[in-house]
Amino acid sequence: MLRLSLSDTIGVDDAIEGVFTQSLAPGYDPRQPPLYTWLLWLVQRVTGPSLLSFLILKYGLLSATFLLYYKIAERLFDDTRYAALTAWSLLLLYQIGWNLHEGVTQTQVLMLACTATLFTFLRASDRPTATNYILFGLVIGAGLLAKLSFGAFLGCLAVGALLTPRFRPTLLSPRLLITLAVVAVVVSPYARWLIDGATDLDSVFRSAVGNSNNTGYLPRVGKGLLSVLLTTLGFLSPLLPILLILFPNSLRRHFTVPGTDTGAQRLIGIMMATGLLLLVLGVLLAGVSGYKERWLHPFLLVAPLYFLCRVRGVNPTPRRLRVYLMIVIGISTIVVGLRTAHLVVGPPLCNKCRPLVPYAKLADALVQAGFTTGTIVVRNGNTAGNLRAAFPDARVYVLNNPTYEPPAAPPQSGRRCLVVWPMKRDQDGFPADGGKYLSLSPADIEGLSTKRVDIAWGHLWRPADHRVSSWGYVLFDGPRGRCA
Repeated sequence: MLRLSLSDTIGVDDAIEGVFTQSLAPGYDPRQPPLYTWLLWLVQRVTGPSLLSFLILKYGLLSATFLLYYKIAERLFDDTRYAALTAWSLLLLYQIGWNLHEGVTQTQVLMLACTATLFTFLRASDRPTATNYILFGLVIGAGLLAKLSFGAFLGCLAVGALLTPRFRPTLLSPRLLITLAVVAVVVSPYARWLIDGATDLDSVFRSAVGNSNNTGYLPRVGKGLLSVLLTTLGFLSPLLPILLILFPNSLRRHFTVPGTDTGAQRLIGIMMATGLLLLVLGVLLAGVSGYKERWLHPFLLVAPLYFLCRVRGVNPTPRRLRVYLMIVIGISTIVVGLRTAHLVVGPPLCNKCRPLVPYAKLADALVQAGFTTGTIVVRNGNTAGNLRAAFPDARVYVLNNPTYEPPAAPPQSGRRCLVVWPMKRDQDGFPADGGKYLSLSPADIEGLSTKRVDIAWGHLWRPADHRVSSWGYVLFDGPRGRCA
């Protein structure tokens, strides 16, 4: 509610998803599976395409992830104190405690899918019934529909189960065929969409990781291995440094504590080691020259479970545990304060300050220009998603995401065609790809009467026009080409 009260601008990753929810489809973007979009579509049947729908989904997924993480830790330790501390420890991973609040979409579903997969696997190992294997298949299918990198988490789990005698029978059980059948049914619509679209997954992978064959093998490997080290440390911070300071013995020694599940602890440890190994193999075998921290969730999401196992093993004093809890609460409070300050003050506390871009004022200017309903053609996803929230009955097409075509609008009077694009420089004119979409010739484009709107951000103490966002637009009286 704090975010909603301070800014109604939709975040950078959420915006394009708001465009996709104009229809329910088996796929939208070859780079991202559709589960997040499907869930958002369901929420927006109630809320509409406003910021509220994104916040409901974001924090609903996050709450479910924390709950399942707590349940896994409770099974691991048989101690509610350590279970709670482990779940809270997720907030000390920068990508969760900070970055998730700014612009994470599919990764939220990925986190829940990874946690749910581990939870249902442990459940199937305790009670190997057909029902539990069906549930295991459902969450695996959901994970594959959440993000393609979920396969890395499955690999970590499979290796951990095979190398842990306690869990090997669970993975090798004939009932696993039930799981595989359920997975096939769940992912088949999306798989068919990829096949029908002749999607080159190798090109998608190479485009995503940014690897290149233009450099020599050894320089690329050196750069990649350094990236593994730095991104791993970044992903685990500030959790790892805090644990090293408070519990220095935990990463050097390990004791078996009566009443804890040592088999599950071994599974978690192997999963984390396998995750690191997969990152290295990505460099050596797949040519990955650099990782980003936001990619590491499927590889290292089990890290807090592993670290707290080590902490539990050295049996720290209650005082140290209380200090750790206070640090978690303190850092979480600071995060809330900084996020609030960014939204209230804006620059210089933030740089791009995307949640403060005045899209609502842009929508007001377009209404004053005469647009109420029709098709909006937009250059980028950020503007498109926010205009879709402002004009929920309009049809919105994004020029730089041509794989998605919104459904045809029903015939009605008063529908107009609006083309909008951000103007960072005075020479940013009518987009050429917009001309193709509207079936306009170069001569037609040159004859267009483009208009510009400049909107000041406002500030608590700086001049109101200290930062200005500019957009160009052309409003046509009726349909043009595919803009109908």
